[in-house]
Amino acid sequence: MLSLLKWSDCNFRIVINGCGNKEKKLLEQFCEKYSRLEYFVLPYDEMLLHGDALAYLQKKEESDYFCFMDSDIFATGKFMNEFSPYLNQYNGIFSGSAIWLSEQDQILEKTNMRMGGRFHWTSDNFCLGSSFFAIYNNKILTQLLKDTGVTFDKYSSWQKLPPKFKQDIVDLGLRKNAYDTGKIINLLLQSHGNKILYINSKTLCHLGGLSSLKIGPLSKVPPKGIKRFRKNISRFTSVRNWRNKDRMREKEYQSNVKYNRFDTAEYFSNILHSLFENQPITATLNISDETEVKKIQFARNHIEALYDEFKDELIQ
Repeated sequence: MLSLLKWSDCNFRIVINGCGNKEKKLLEQFCEKYSRLEYFVLPYDEMLLHGDALAYLQKKEESDYFCFMDSDIFATGKFMNEFSPYLNQYNGIFSGSAIWLSEQDQILEKTNMRMGGRFHWTSDNFCLGSSFFAIYNNKILTQLLKDTGVTFDKYSSWQKLPPKFKQDIVDLGLRKNAYDTGKIINLLLQSHGNKILYINSKTLCHLGGLSSLKIGPLSKVPPKGIKRFRKNISRFTSVRNWRNKDRMREKEYQSNVKYNRFDTAEYFSNILHSLFENQPITATLNISDETEVKKIQFARNHIEALYDEFKDELIQ
């Protein structure tokens, strides 16, 4: 958060979703120190799913833009300079791809039957947006939600989608079995004549998966060694997969993405723990792709530099 304050003049709302009392108190005290930070607790005892939280927050938003970003995103430069020139041209601007995802990982192929969160474009360059970092024109978004009845917490599957919207999505050539948070909204925005844009930011780093390492889907990923064995053996255990090469290839691809996400989240979790406990950093990375390793090393260097710059404020 301090990096976002450093590199912009924006105001930020820290949303508390399912945190314990100790963490709430720490975050409240942190927000009190900075005039551009607002502390906000969702009025629920249990942690809301991402789409449910966004739906609640959007209904309460009265400003010109409805914006949000994941908590494991930090800045390395004046990030709003990348987005501000497009605010009057597009009604949705998105970014925030995880640093361990290549550009190819972000492209939805025709054979993919689930429009997951990591997909930001189709293979013919149609924009899908993201739920990692978003700037919506709130007036346009609110009108769309009012006209359609769609919200961030509704319609994650084709079967649940109302018939009146199915033809719009068929016309876009994007009928899929399942859709991640916000994807249906982004498709309907465009089918209603609005333009959206995805930018792979050069000044925002999204670690990706850090917040769900212990409590979300990554907590169910098996340990190192076992997980690799399961991934490899799964290629040979399904006769159905042998009959469908596209499905087999996609299943293996999804596995690689999931394990890269886990390894990177575990890596940065260990680095942050070492920094705040004043211990030597011994974290090791189990990703072999050289391009992704360079991006991860770039992020690590910035995290260590940010910690050195702000540690007096962080350890008070």
